[in-house]
Amino acid sequence: MKPKFPLIAAAFAMLLSGCGDTSAAFDPNTLFIWLPSNPTTLNPVTSSDLYASYVEYRVFDALIELNSNMMPVPCVAKSWEWTRENVVVTNHVLSTNKEMEIKTNIQIKPVNMYVLTFHLRDDVYWHDGVKNTAHDFVYMFNQIMKPESLAQNKIPLFENLVLKVEAPDDYTFKAYYLRLHVPAIGNWEGIFPIPKHIYENEDFMSSPYNRAPVGNGEFYMKEWKQATSITLVKNTNYWREQIKFDRIVYRIISDDNAALAAFKKGLFDYKTMRPEEYENEKDKEYFKNGYYIQKTLLRNFWHITWNCKKGSLFEDKLVRQAMTCALDRYSLATNYFHNQMIVISGPFVYNSWAYDKSIAPLPYDLMKSKELLAKAGWTDSDGNGILDKDGREFRFEILLGQSLSGQAIVQNLKENLAKIGVIAEPRVLEWSAFDARLKEHSFDAASFAWSTDIDPDPFDLWHSSQIKNGINYCNYSNPELDKLIEMGRVELDQKKRAKIYHKVHQILAEDQPMTVLFDPIATTAYKKELKGVVVVQGLYLHEYYAGLLKWYKTEK
Repeated sequence: MKPKFPLIAAAFAMLLSGCGDTSAAFDPNTLFIWLPSNPTTLNPVTSSDLYASYVEYRVFDALIELNSNMMPVPCVAKSWEWTRENVVVTNHVLSTNKEMEIKTNIQIKPVNMYVLTFHLRDDVYWHDGVKNTAHDFVYMFNQIMKPESLAQNKIPLFENLVLKVEAPDDYTFKAYYLRLHVPAIGNWEGIFPIPKHIYENEDFMSSPYNRAPVGNGEFYMKEWKQATSITLVKNTNYWREQIKFDRIVYRIISDDNAALAAFKKGLFDYKTMRPEEYENEKDKEYFKNGYYIQKTLLRNFWHITWNCKKGSLFEDKLVRQAMTCALDRYSLATNYFHNQMIVISGPFVYNSWAYDKSIAPLPYDLMKSKELLAKAGWTDSDGNGILDKDGREFRFEILLGQSLSGQAIVQNLKENLAKIGVIAEPRVLEWSAFDARLKEHSFDAASFAWSTDIDPDPFDLWHSSQIKNGINYCNYSNPELDKLIEMGRVELDQKKRAKIYHKVHQILAEDQPMTVLFDPIATTAYKKELKGVVVVQGLYLHEYYAGLLKWYKTEK
């Protein structure tokens, strides 16, 4: 399952900032969008958070994109096809791909490979007027695969799968796959090129272009006011139809209460509302007169990740099961989230064919939680009210962001665990610090969310190869699961593939390396003057074609 924006995945990890001086006057030529976090970078190779992608999808065009039926359609690539070719490669290249098991001391022979060839348009330009060619896509791919680029959310899409890429001419891009890979086409969606002619003369990680990107998309960057706003201006040299707006202004407000206040002043053209916000505001006159509502089941899941490494508090699956049983997910879903959350049992989106609905979530049961901990050796041996084992008290830190929803979840867990003698200590962090702790595996537990890909491939989150340099932050390893995940990546029959992923679901539901919480139902309020909005179940508004290209404003 590719964390699509893993961003990434910062549903609970947001930065605190003010909204600055703004105006709610009607402006038919500008789209005002709420951005709940200040991106750390807008280099699409290295960025890994959801909110950076909001901007990147407007500044950059990929090889392919998704339509409203969630199917890949042409973008910079006007067409593509699979072929089989015998490819002669060097010993060195062969030996770096472990799955081929080819020794460096044998005679080189051509390797029969699957080749995915994209045929590019010849009328796509970078914002500085230079043509976007296949060489830019080769450069982008090579940068992704460098460990120092920290592209952990993208490397698993290609590692040990794509032997090499090449541009035989300016408008042909070829990717050589070691074997058939079912999610391959979809994996190129949202993988944006970068201008080789600019970056090859820059320090890649510290380039000023990471904050002032030169893209190939429908908008170009005009201004980024740190933690306040990002302003884009329409690219009049764009290769296809023009969007109706001359500008997009992303207003960066990370505090939930400040964002609601800005919404009530009319400073966003639309806002996805927290369930309690919607319940509180829906019957007020300004809301009924000024907004309309659309709902969609999002393609992400909320969870608490447990660090399962050897010697940790959560190495034992009985302890992890106990943690899940101590969290009252159903009460939170009903009372705090006003039935805008679906309680789930595994890390697939609830309406996905990969999700096994026969597997029930573990119940909220503090007695069972205490029994599981006792079975794992945790008892109150000294009578001080705190469980202990081998002289160690059961205390742990749980990381979270500044979201009020995340804080409510962690508070529920903290209070319930205290009743059975376990001390959970919440630690609120801003996103960059939170992200750094995850990548270092320097945490006991962490509460956040994953935004997932259309294809439910779970490789990057759960395969043991992704512990060291990937996003298997749980440090979870299970050889049986590894084999199933590898099988799922090559099975063409979706019914058979579903059975494989149902087994994956079953194992993860038993082992509980994550306490998966909910799939959220997003309630989005749009100003009545905003027309042409089409909501696609399972896709973010910025994520599909034609999407924003069809939006426009009229006076109410």
